[in-house]
Amino acid sequence: MGFELVRIRGSHYRMKHPDGKVTTIPVHGNKDLPKGLMRKIIQEDLKMSIDDFQKK
Repeated sequence: MGFELVRIRGSHYRMKHPDGKVTTIPVHGNKDLPKGLMRKIIQEDLKMSIDDFQKK
């Protein structure tokens, strides 16, 4: 999808896309991201629809 890891602080990974989009992903071992957080990251941070995200 073109995102690059730019910083890690503890368990939070900051990702940046060349077009300026930025998001922070919490990485806690082998735990999956909760559905609501994943939806928020896709729709608000990445500015994508769920359908478009699933196609990629």
